[in-house]
Amino acid sequence: MSSTRRLPSWNCSERMLRRAQQNDSTMKILKLGGDGYKSTDQYDYARLGAAIGKNTYITQLIMVFINLHIETNSFFDGLRLNSSIKSLSLICDYNRIIGWRFFSQTLMSYQANNNLTSLSIGMASLDNGGERVIAAALQACTNLKSISLGICGITDEQLAPMVDAMRHISQLEELDLYDNFIGNDGCEVLSTTLLEDPNCNICKLQINRNNIRNEGVISLVNSLANNTKLKALDLNNNRIDLDLNNLPIEGSVEDDFVRLLCNTLSINDTYSSNHTLELVELDYPNRRVLVSLLELNGSTSNKSHVAMKKILRHHPDIDMEPLYDWDINGEWTLKSLPYVIDWYDKALVAVHEVDDDCSEDEEVPQMKLSAVYEFAKAMPLLFVPTSHKVKDKKRKR
Repeated sequence: MSSTRRLPSWNCSERMLRRAQQNDSTMKILKLGGDGYKSTDQYDYARLGAAIGKNTYITQLIMVFINLHIETNSFFDGLRLNSSIKSLSLICDYNRIIGWRFFSQTLMSYQANNNLTSLSIGMASLDNGGERVIAAALQACTNLKSISLGICGITDEQLAPMVDAMRHISQLEELDLYDNFIGNDGCEVLSTTLLEDPNCNICKLQINRNNIRNEGVISLVNSLANNTKLKALDLNNNRIDLDLNNLPIEGSVEDDFVRLLCNTLSINDTYSSNHTLELVELDYPNRRVLVSLLELNGSTSNKSHVAMKKILRHHPDIDMEPLYDWDINGEWTLKSLPYVIDWYDKALVAVHEVDDDCSEDEEVPQMKLSAVYEFAKAMPLLFVPTSHKVKDKKRKR
């Protein structure tokens, strides 16, 4: 009975080295450490560095810093010369890692090589000034679209310099800070430095499994008032105080999000609400109102249609009086009526796009007729045909 003999790990590593040296077009991912490439000879890492520097097909580099020791500068020279690697993942072993020379050397290599679009650092300890090392790399890597700093024990103080470096990365779309020690002050930094910045393009923010309380959530909610980019926010497994016995809850975190998505104080407030946020992850099982608004935001990419839908839903009896105009002689005019009619016509299109069942098909035309009636009631003479108007003589009985 035959069996397949497994190659020794050093043989597998040698084969990976040859593929890198030959610029194998099928080799897209290179993994070092763990079950990937490893060697006890620094000359092997020098050869690998030279191969990486010339390689044009490897797009992702994964480094597992467990029993991985790289001391030769030739390896890091290869990282600086390479132009194909776009994704870098550094998987650490929780302790001492920032103090290790080759970890900081790897990040320093990409301060000179601005090719990365994705950077992931996991299970790192920042006790030895690691936040400054990471911040320096982020300051230089301005093409990043995705940043993940998970399970790194990041505190509010350590987060600040890294977030300050991120504000220069205009292409950043995803930021993952899960499972750290970020609290209310960290949320304030994220809010004021990133989310309130009109140039911020972050679409997805994950800050689950941290130490965030209600005050931190309020900072985030307030920062999203004028934010038109963030679509998903994960706040699961934090220290947010939620009362599960009542729904809705006056002054609850849920209410803060509801007011953000649809402020019903006035039509202008509803129109100016956030129509972009589509997903909020909270440890809350009965968020019916919030879920409905989030689904409405995600129902179409045309946000003007979302705003119309919210106005129709929460302001069914629109007051027409503010829309009446006066001309220079102080007489009533119908200048705004065509705009009102046009708005309702567009609202009907929005209803069709947003709702599959189109339950408001009949309501919108009725609202349009009511608006015309309100104008006619306020300015009846302007609706009387010219042939029926009294001119020089009284009409005979």
